[in-house]
Amino acid sequence: MTFSEPIKASSVKTTHFTLRDTTSTTTNTYNLTGGTVSTANSDTITITLSAADLEAVQKLTTVGVSRGTTALQIRATAAQDMAGVDIAASTTQAQGFTPDTSKPTLLSFTIDLDVGTLTITFSEVIKATSIKASQFVLQNKNISSTASFTLTSTTQTTDSKVVGFTLPKADLDAIRANTALATARSDSFLNITAGGVADMEANTINAVTAATQATTYRKDALVTKLTSFELHLFNHTLELSFDDPVDFSTFDATKLTLQDVRGTTTNTFNFTSATVLSTTTGSGSSATVHIDGKDAKNLVATAAIAKSIASTFLRHTSLLIKDTNGNEVQAIADSAALQALQYTTDTGGPVLRNYQLDLDSGRLILTFSEEILNSSLTLSSVTLQSSAASPAASVKLTGGTLTSSTDAGVVTVALTAADLNNLKKGAFGTNTSNTFVVASSGYVQDLAKNLATALSALAPTAVTADTTN
Repeated sequence: MTFSEPIKASSVKTTHFTLRDTTSTTTNTYNLTGGTVSTANSDTITITLSAADLEAVQKLTTVGVSRGTTALQIRATAAQDMAGVDIAASTTQAQGFTPDTSKPTLLSFTIDLDVGTLTITFSEVIKATSIKASQFVLQNKNISSTASFTLTSTTQTTDSKVVGFTLPKADLDAIRANTALATARSDSFLNITAGGVADMEANTINAVTAATQATTYRKDALVTKLTSFELHLFNHTLELSFDDPVDFSTFDATKLTLQDVRGTTTNTFNFTSATVLSTTTGSGSSATVHIDGKDAKNLVATAAIAKSIASTFLRHTSLLIKDTNGNEVQAIADSAALQALQYTTDTGGPVLRNYQLDLDSGRLILTFSEEILNSSLTLSSVTLQSSAASPAASVKLTGGTLTSSTDAGVVTVALTAADLNNLKKGAFGTNTSNTFVVASSGYVQDLAKNLATALSALAPTAVTADTTN
């Protein structure tokens, strides 16, 4: 600012200066709240804006955006001359104007996985509408990262130096599920590609060669919950759904208990073994869990549990599984046991899906659609024949021995010596084109004692011909 005579620098009161968009009457104004005054007594006085005032002025869209929209109102009490006389109040149009041409830079960011936020601080005010979330990338190293996640949306609606992201649940779950990314400050870096944001003058951020490490990191402290489950007895599976990503490698089926009601009951079934077949991670985690043979058989045999959806409730301890940050899940007590979301009973008999015949070792390997009761397999109801229809040769089995006593979906039968010799003499059973199996109705039962229907001629998936002397 240039005055008509020298001004005593110590007399300048920065809060008595107001920026306006015009010298005429207007409501578009900004009154300085601070700043630093040049120390020399002079007819030229410089006020360096405070960080708060600079940010506020950068946010203005009607004041200080050009020379024509920049005027300065000075109160009489704003300063004094060297004799201690107040200056004359005035409002003056700017004689010169230098626009902002510097590009914004990322100064720092914090990540809070407990509440799901990223807070990013820039060197100057960012225009909210310029933010392109798809150009914000979380990564586990500053350069040459091996794990990363690209953000999908922003909730920032106001122009500011500090930009906040409230992560959508899908984004938050994906980050939590990635055990190589954002597990601590040491593997939390942010990269913004060129053009990802712009300041109020449309100056866009430059691309950087190295990502910025988080200044603070807060881990996920939320307690993951089992939100629903389904029980399907026809294929002996549980469908488990959690509200946050979990680590299925830590799954312990022995912490699961089925019961017939919600509340205290003596009708309970504790699992001893189950296998995770498949998993999905998105907005939470879910898995298909196979109830292993012995448990499946014993569950079906219970008198009161899992006979319908009305008698199917599940509880578990906190040791059932851990989330992707190693935290235990929230236990479910018997008083809060979850009722099955879906339930299907087992009413159909087992179906032979495929089989293999090995005349060299004298074994018949049968693969069923579900676990069978080994003791129910009636081999005398099974016939091997040379063609699907009107076979020229056939051998009706007289018996055999199962190589395992465990009820399972795949069973291996050691053929009797007599049956094996008859098959070898029958001029068939040498390849998959001249070998078929048929069985009469009820030749086997599943764990629920449902009978198999009659088996039409089925070709094997593999045949090993006799090569022994």
